[in-house]
Amino acid sequence: MLPATPPFILAADPPADDFRNHPRWRLVAFLLCSLLSHLVCFYLFQVAYPPAAPPPPVPVTIYLPAPGTPEAAQVAAWAEAADPARLTLPPLPSPARALETAGANEYEPSFARKP
Repeated sequence: MLPATPPFILAADPPADDFRNHPRWRLVAFLLCSLLSHLVCFYLFQVAYPPAAPPPPVPVTIYLPAPGTPEAAQVAAWAEAADPARLTLPPLPSPARALETAGANEYEPSFARKP
């Protein structure tokens, strides 16, 4: 009788009863782990931390005092004093000075001065 041969240490084929080493099982396990990790990431970053929405703008309040009241006179005086359009205007010269400087900037073409 022949002696029984010991099994190879590095067998090329896994035993038939060990289904965990089958390539299809490994692919299915990998896909399930990937699906689970994606679901966890989607839950953490989209459900637990929703994107922040900006607050709605504050509605504008308009104050219209009745004409002829002291409040209307006070608002008119304030508007007259704090008019920003008046700050952008250049200062007006005195009428006498305006006539003096009217002829100071007469046009002289550059080609009129020949050497």
